[in-house]
Amino acid sequence: MALGWIELVGVAAGLCGIAGFAPQIARILRERETHAISAKMYGLTTAGFLLWLIFGLAERNWPIVAANAVMLAMAAFILILKLRFK
Repeated sequence: MALGWIELVGVAAGLCGIAGFAPQIARILRERETHAISAKMYGLTTAGFLLWLIFGLAERNWPIVAANAVMLAMAAFILILKLRFK
């Protein structure tokens, strides 16, 4: 199945979102410090990604599903680290 241009835009957007979380995770794991991170913000972000994932599944939109599944996992991991390194 070939992706059209709009699907490629969706994939690119998902990759940008995923790439945005990687440096935060790396820094937390390296420094073991989360003082500057808001637990409320990551809680809401995690909830938002869960809702986008549900939406993507309902619409059978696999770029939305894939990107939001990965970003949900990354945001939840950051939230867990925030609570762990309080």
